[in-house]
Amino acid sequence: MGRQSKKSRIYWRERGGTKRAYADLRDYADVGGGREGLVALGEKLATADETTAQVLLARRLEQLDGVRRGRALHGETQQVTLADFAAKHLVAKAESQKFTKHWLEVTEKCLDRAVEFFGVERDLASITVADVRRWANRLLATSNGRKGTMSASSVRHHLSCFSNLYKRARAERVVPSGYDPVGDFDEKPSPRRGEAKWLELPDAALLLEAARTHRPAPGKGGWRPVPFAYELIATFLLTGGRESEVLGLEVDDVSLDRGVVTFRPNAWRRLKTTTSHRSVRSGRSSARPLSVTSPSTLRAVCCSRATARVKKRCSPTSGSCSMRWPSGRAGRRGRSAPRCSGTPTAQLGSRPWTRGRR
Repeated sequence: MGRQSKKSRIYWRERGGTKRAYADLRDYADVGGGREGLVALGEKLATADETTAQVLLARRLEQLDGVRRGRALHGETQQVTLADFAAKHLVAKAESQKFTKHWLEVTEKCLDRAVEFFGVERDLASITVADVRRWANRLLATSNGRKGTMSASSVRHHLSCFSNLYKRARAERVVPSGYDPVGDFDEKPSPRRGEAKWLELPDAALLLEAARTHRPAPGKGGWRPVPFAYELIATFLLTGGRESEVLGLEVDDVSLDRGVVTFRPNAWRRLKTTTSHRSVRSGRSSARPLSVTSPSTLRAVCCSRATARVKKRCSPTSGSCSMRWPSGRAGRRGRSAPRCSGTPTAQLGSRPWTRGRR
């Protein structure tokens, strides 16, 4: 290490044949100070210019003094490390019983990556917006295990978990009020929003007919084929439910008399939001149960009303079922779909939520 004046905190070290400036801020260790390089914005190495070093030192001292004054103002004198508070944060989340085990595991992984990047002994009040920016850039370059890098939405989720940790830290007065390096970071990566692809009614009708007539081959490797693809796909199409919502339906969630499918939380899964608790009605038509081929089949019941666009007429007694969809011209009759056996089927509606996503 280079020689340091008693009156100056700056000392110089030779790196790559160039002397670069460093600062000795160990007397600010309670707020994250230490021996650190004086790096200008946009640079990767410590500055070699003496004037720039003095400016960077003044800014760093002002920042550390501000953190120390804020702690003294709010009676916060104890240093709290990131690793310790992250563990405390997760325990408090688990004790609240408001979060699933999977959610806690994902949050723990996000915070573990933060601790790995910032350091186990890093003080919470010493992490700045610039530190958060560097962490976000590091995450964007991190491998996702699928021959790619982490997506913007995944990085955004990491930042949200870290911001929630600081929310608790402010509430418990571990950091000064208003201290939020994640919230002040206004360059968070944003995922690209693509256009949703939807199944039109004729395509959905053909998909249902193909699922009904499909006979799965014997399973390979001990896996049993799914015998209720028709009922499952129809439930997706005619309720517009999410994957976890449809697969988590219970018998009591389906009312044949009222023609209603209710999505509610249960012991198997929760709902995405509070407004996801809803009932999907069939309209004016009566509910018609789909054919059930196995006792273990979901009680998949799909209800809707007859419309001018798509009509299904099914006669179990006569053994015939005809289906029509609209033609492209006014006044021209639609062509008939492939005929099926007399299996009772539900009717496709024209509401947006009755359309399935591809």
